[in-house]
Amino acid sequence: MCVCGSEQEAIEKTASTSRLSRVKLHRGRAILSKDRKQTTPATSECLFVQGARALNAKPSAYLRVPLDQQKEYLFPVGFVVFNSRGQDEDEAGLDWGGLYREAMNTMVDDLFDPDVLNLFIRVPNAASHAGGNQDTFVPNPKYNSPHAMQLFEFVGKLMGIAKRTRNFMPFRFPSIVWKPLVGQPVSREDLEGVDKVFYHYISNVMSSVANNDGTKYYFTVPRSDSVFVPLRSGGHRELVTADNVNEYIALAQRYRLREFKSQVGAMLHGLSQLVPARALRVLSWSELETQVCGVREVNLRLMKKHTHYVVYKETDAVVKVCTTSVCTPRCLTHPGPFRFATALLEGVGKLHPRRARAVPQVLLGTDTPTCRWPLGQHAQVQAVQTRQARHQRLDAAHGTHLLLRSRVASVQQRGCHAKAPADGDAFQHRLHRLPMIVASVKS
Repeated sequence: MCVCGSEQEAIEKTASTSRLSRVKLHRGRAILSKDRKQTTPATSECLFVQGARALNAKPSAYLRVPLDQQKEYLFPVGFVVFNSRGQDEDEAGLDWGGLYREAMNTMVDDLFDPDVLNLFIRVPNAASHAGGNQDTFVPNPKYNSPHAMQLFEFVGKLMGIAKRTRNFMPFRFPSIVWKPLVGQPVSREDLEGVDKVFYHYISNVMSSVANNDGTKYYFTVPRSDSVFVPLRSGGHRELVTADNVNEYIALAQRYRLREFKSQVGAMLHGLSQLVPARALRVLSWSELETQVCGVREVNLRLMKKHTHYVVYKETDAVVKVCTTSVCTPRCLTHPGPFRFATALLEGVGKLHPRRARAVPQVLLGTDTPTCRWPLGQHAQVQAVQTRQARHQRLDAAHGTHLLLRSRVASVQQRGCHAKAPADGDAFQHRLHRLPMIVASVKS
């Protein structure tokens, strides 16, 4: 049985032909919402919330259409801004795919920006600086209202769009979120992967009760947002003793393993409206992550080997600086996630005194000399947004532009890793095409 074939067949059978008309998003309200620190699902007007409001009201069939062959979008997008009189005004520009991609990526970026929306929070390991996955996020457990559930459902729809269209999006979730989406059970290792301190807390409870040191613990457990909640009715008054400590530990671990059940369930509901359930059940959680977010790691040497240069040559100074800046020890050992776009622009900045504003899209790995690449096909890293033609030499008034188009041949596989190339560079499966990199710096 060919799993990939049956999965693709299930997706093709659910395709629709009805395409949405123009979707308008108010960029001005999003900026105003951030300035006013309106970060809750009920108050935020970020592009993600606006998109959820506009698209959740439409039948999901509109999101199951193939990409437009010329413009490569599911639907056209238009932005609205405030004019000088404070009135709404359509932003100039026609959507030939760029506005759509900008809108979709901004929606996902909003999810992982605490200054914009706190629907998701950083994993507890990030706060304690212990354990792994410190750059990932989990659902905020305090949000379970009907409105919040609709937003979580829309997250699932965005994941479904990414999987169907292969326009990958940078979702930053750990395995404890991905596993329930494909029906895999969540284990202690998944919980420890996001909250290592929780098991230290459990050990302290056991030690304190065994030694009878006088410390009082109740039938409550700390959630991912550090709020203590009762494990059962009256739990905030029920003491943990030597007789019931094992029961307490079992209840506490069970609660934490199921902490995001309602939120992830809403995400699954949205995802299954675009991707058939039988197409999800044949995947592992890591395969789903790859199909939604793109290849997790890309070998930099392999990327350079398969790079085609347009306008510039490999021997040009700006290309040398850009390609070497991402391989410096600082980039590879910098604590926490390091923005690939920033590293790229640091190299360009050595030639141009005025630094450009980086749009963070691609993460560089911290423990291996490879880069985390969550975008994938047709993805772009843009320093300064430009609407000029990509394949022409632009005049000096528009700045210096570097265009590197990297392509790698499709890997024929059936759910297993591809063999490493002859030069020994590790290469994950499902790497159909490396993204295009566009850097623009004002001269």
